[in-house]
Amino acid sequence: MAYAGYLLRQGIEENDVYQILEAAWDYHNAPHVAFNGLSSIVADTKRKINDDKPATGGNTLTQEIPGMVEALAKAWGWDRVLTPEEKDKVERQERVTRAQDAWNDTRVKRSSRAATSLKGSTTS
Repeated sequence: MAYAGYLLRQGIEENDVYQILEAAWDYHNAPHVAFNGLSSIVADTKRKINDDKPATGGNTLTQEIPGMVEALAKAWGWDRVLTPEEKDKVERQERVTRAQDAWNDTRVKRSSRAATSLKGSTTS
């Protein structure tokens, strides 16, 4: 279910996603039998996301209900909605920045020079 995938990817806990969807289904008078599979839908979607397997989410919501992703992001106070690919790119850039910051840290430079001089003195 696209709503579950989208909300889970935004960091909302599995149980909270279930409660949100349950309330939405109840509000729209979904048949009682529809509630039976809801917890397994949310759990299966969470498992797929954790296993890096394809799961519906924001892209599907955007295709099926244009504007829904933006409306949810605004309602939850999320600054910007990132696709999984965009999230990966941001995380990679953050790792690169942290690595560059570490190499530019004077303590790391001193430690690196000390290790290099020790290595040179032990090979003689």
